[in-house]
Amino acid sequence: MTYRRYGFEKIDFILLGWVILVIVVVGALQAELLQSRTILVQHATWAFLYMGGLRILDRLKVALTWRYVYRILAIMAMLPVTFLNLGPVIHHLHPTTHELQLLELDRWLFGMDPVLYMERWLHPVAVDFFAIAYFSYFTLAFIALPPLIVQRDVATIDRVLVGVMMTVFCSYICYFLVPARSPYVVADLPDFAAEFSYTVPITGWIIGDTIRNAIHSWDPVQMNAFPSAHTAVAVVFFLTLRKKRILFWILFINGVALIFSTFYLRYHYVIDVIAGSLLAVGAVAFANWFSDHPSVDGKVINPVKETE
Repeated sequence: MTYRRYGFEKIDFILLGWVILVIVVVGALQAELLQSRTILVQHATWAFLYMGGLRILDRLKVALTWRYVYRILAIMAMLPVTFLNLGPVIHHLHPTTHELQLLELDRWLFGMDPVLYMERWLHPVAVDFFAIAYFSYFTLAFIALPPLIVQRDVATIDRVLVGVMMTVFCSYICYFLVPARSPYVVADLPDFAAEFSYTVPITGWIIGDTIRNAIHSWDPVQMNAFPSAHTAVAVVFFLTLRKKRILFWILFINGVALIFSTFYLRYHYVIDVIAGSLLAVGAVAFANWFSDHPSVDGKVINPVKETE
């Protein structure tokens, strides 16, 4: 394939397409966004360094596995930059939020508010456990990818990265289309007190409150409830790695606890979790179709040579 001659893979064009989309949207809002220039420079610089770095690695004949390590590190550097800049863009594109609509969908599906129902099961020890599970979202890549790197399984790495990227980018787009704050956020607002009538506060035992306060302080967006990206990414990892038995069970058990924590700790409405799960299934199907490195039952077909 022509693009391969220059050291690129299909996933690189997904990333480049996302950066172009961000630049176009922010560029259109440049007169209204104070930090528009910063956002534009950050993303343009990242794209230049990312694509340039891949060309250099190709010219140096660096092994394919290590080029994917470079991709992983570059993606991990880019995602926080995009996420931290979402808030002001969402405010300008779609200032109306949709918490009440999501709550009504939950009530329609379950006949009651499942997040409110969960408060009878709140306990400080459980809050600590599920706060750790929720925070484990930030460690999923460090759990899943190193074994694949050691095995030089570029087929699976490629599918994981494509699945995660499609999940994250589609989640970001949904934040623009359906901005909504978490139940725990709107419950403290007078305008929502009647609908979000929680009577039991979420209180941890040893570390739960610290984790929850840290997560709250790290989240400048506050309108990223729908869909649940925590759910979506967790599902992508354990679906993509279902053939890696030990790794799958580690990610699956952790993922179940993580997904439950999203509504147990009032970070998400249950409809967010359902939407995140469906998004993940679609992203994995897309990754299996799109990936440059197809495989059957975990065995790579026509594996790419390490020095290609």
